[in-house]
Amino acid sequence: MITAAYTICKNEINRIHRWYEYASMFDYMVVLDTGSTDGTYEFLLEKAEKDPRFIVEQQIFFPFDYSEARNYNLSMVPLEVDWCLSPDIDEWFSINVLDEIQRTVLDDPDVTNIATTRLDIYSKDVFVGPPFEIPTNKIHRRYGYYWKQPIYEHLWPVNLTQHKEVYNDKIFLIHDQDTNKPRSSSYSAIMMRQYLEDETDCWNNWYLLKHFYREKDILSYVQVALSFLKHSKNYDEKYESVYNDIRNIYLSKRYTEVLEEYQKEMEEILYHDARI
Repeated sequence: MITAAYTICKNEINRIHRWYEYASMFDYMVVLDTGSTDGTYEFLLEKAEKDPRFIVEQQIFFPFDYSEARNYNLSMVPLEVDWCLSPDIDEWFSINVLDEIQRTVLDDPDVTNIATTRLDIYSKDVFVGPPFEIPTNKIHRRYGYYWKQPIYEHLWPVNLTQHKEVYNDKIFLIHDQDTNKPRSSSYSAIMMRQYLEDETDCWNNWYLLKHFYREKDILSYVQVALSFLKHSKNYDEKYESVYNDIRNIYLSKRYTEVLEEYQKEMEEILYHDARI
């Protein structure tokens, strides 16, 4: 079994050393630098010169699209690789990951994707993420997958009928986010660009709504929320949460400007949604 860890990075000089240390257990380490200016790329080149298992490239994307960068990174992985792992710079897999991949394949030779439990350790409120969630499916066959969505990107099978995900409860994806590092200011711009290109993209709309909620931008929140409710195919917790927000905003007397611009659309959703 030939394995490769692959990831993208930019200005991660304080993190890249540890990632390299943890990723050294794999047959290849494949890193795409997207424009570092803090010495990260120079560190990568130095390691690549000494370690033939280390594959490094720098590529600038404009406008930046995370899925485009991830797919480019995946294309850098040698063709002989059987299994790919995609931990971010602030993530690593538990030390048993290689043994558990082999065990999973022996138990089910048709497996193409291995889900794990995500363990967030960067705050006192340690969070254990559930399996079969987007942040946990970072172990996959070399072929048959690609990354989708320009931000909050996630892995997707080329052919759903050939995709078989198995959850291994003995593998942990450990996440140690640097909370002192400011969140990229490009996130909201990328989400808004995607919204303007495709208002029906509920995946993007959900994250854009979370952004507007944090920013207390009620007018923008309602605009995107209405698109989310109109085009969502799932009546789930996310839908119910947004629906309740719209109802509360509609009933509130504090948002006159919002009601004037979106009152008719809000009423259509609130009084004519057969799923409620």
